[in-house]
Amino acid sequence: MKCGKQSYSICHFLIDKLNPFESSIVLYGKTLKIFVDDFVHIMGAKDGGEEVDFTRPMESNTL
Repeated sequence: MKCGKQSYSICHFLIDKLNPFESSIVLYGKTLKIFVDDFVHIMGAKDGGEEVDFTRPMESNTL
């Protein structure tokens, strides 16, 4: 996983708290709804793009 400007530990922490099925993130007991524009702005990711292979082991820290 490439995190760009964010540190790996912060990026990993946020991803662990992300609930993609409900488009939300739980931080310190509060559930915050996340919209596409929020995610794009915060993570620097594009809306859309390539498919992600969830069956591959995540042994390396790059996609």
